[in-house]
Amino acid sequence: MINPDERFFSEGPGYFGPRENPATETHCNVWDWDQLRWIKVKGTAKIFPPGEDVEASVLARFADYLSPEFRVITVDDDGFLTGVSTDPEEDTSKTTDVLEGNEPAQQAATTS
Repeated sequence: MINPDERFFSEGPGYFGPRENPATETHCNVWDWDQLRWIKVKGTAKIFPPGEDVEASVLARFADYLSPEFRVITVDDDGFLTGVSTDPEEDTSKTTDVLEGNEPAQQAATTS
């Protein structure tokens, strides 16, 4: 079993607006070494403030209960799960296309 402190890796949050605004939409891609996949965690800058790496601990609370089909989870400002998605269009992690056997979009555009 993987040590819980080493199970998750995050690229850091991406802010869709001013990061100082607590209401700014925020997305975080978190790698789960146990499930060998990226899971996108959506929330606001209030739960994912700049300079604090909390996205892994937020996901850790739910990771063992999520279906492998879930690609995205949404949490509220208190860190509670408010939604999940199996839509591959919402999963913008770098490995999605490679794992599913599809050409990455950038390569497809240059080879067409």
